[in-house]
Amino acid sequence: MGAVLELRDFSQKYQRRQLFKRLNLRIDRQACIAITGQNGAGKTTLLNVLAGLTNIERGTLEIAPKMRIGYMAEQLAPNGLTPKTYLRMLGELDQFSNRNLEGQINELAYEFGLSAALNTPLNQLSRGSLQKVNFVQAILRTPDILLLDEPLAGQDGTTQMRMIHWLKDYRQKGGAIIVGTNNAFLIEQLATEIYELDAMRLLPVEELPQPEEKVMRLEFATTPRSLALPATLQQLALKILDGTRYVILYANVKNSDELIQAMLKSGFSLRGLRYEVL
Repeated sequence: MGAVLELRDFSQKYQRRQLFKRLNLRIDRQACIAITGQNGAGKTTLLNVLAGLTNIERGTLEIAPKMRIGYMAEQLAPNGLTPKTYLRMLGELDQFSNRNLEGQINELAYEFGLSAALNTPLNQLSRGSLQKVNFVQAILRTPDILLLDEPLAGQDGTTQMRMIHWLKDYRQKGGAIIVGTNNAFLIEQLATEIYELDAMRLLPVEELPQPEEKVMRLEFATTPRSLALPATLQQLALKILDGTRYVILYANVKNSDELIQAMLKSGFSLRGLRYEVL
């Protein structure tokens, strides 16, 4: 299978400072490349280059014919447009039929908890809601390649899981994803390859983080408290802390997805998730 995007021998300077030196990167369909690195290492700049927003001084960027790219930048600049108007404008650029466009916007807004904010101006939305709009605009036009810059930033646990599940399904259906992130959970759930951007170069990370050495800490809201814990909890959870307003569960990474789904189906709301060592 040929590459859908390939960057060859890429070097770049900014105000005489060398940012990148002879970078090479390629991605095929059904792959997800995670690019990690310290703040300021150049993850956002590299994504801008891959999106065609920055000119290349040296090297080549090749994108397979008829490939559509969706790009979620680090932040969406707020303005006076409502999310619905903004998304309509983007859809109309790709000549969506009005009926299909309205349906797609409403479906994605519902899936990511954005329906109530569709008619609120972007400059009045919270950071989390802005990021939801940012994510939806990147996937609205069914791209072949997705470029994402810290897509889970500012999202609660439930929205993070919805985004991850959507991205897993997208990749399995043939999509290619390049994501700039230091989020260990996102990398573990989605990445097929990992690179660290360091000292102007992309360095392959040969192994994924070892999830068996860590557990997932999952916090769920318990309102209303009459909710019953799912019957599978004892088999899936390593430790249960049952409070008056929350339930905290610890589980092996391999069981965390099934556990989250069981709790959500029982009516609980996921408030947060992170790796911990018991």
